[in-house]
Amino acid sequence: DLLVNAKVETSGRIRLELQSEDGTPIDGYTLEDSDPFIGDEIDHKPSWNGRRLSDLSGRNLRFRLVLEKSKLFTLQIH
Repeated sequence: DLLVNAKVETSGRIRLELQSEDGTPIDGYTLEDSDPFIGDEIDHKPSWNGRRLSDLSGRNLRFRLVLEKSKLFTLQIH
């Protein structure tokens, strides 16, 4: 799983896209599919229309994050 430690201000959000090694967005894991992160959490588990990172286990991935009125402290992969 991926854990995000971040704080999102009012009217802000964090979205995360998963990409293949060549930078192509993975179908079902695009920014548009990303369930927005809002609030203040130290161990938020991102999801994409309910899907989790663990569904792509064993693949080499790239991450694209879009932060709006947010502070990102850490990303951890477990």
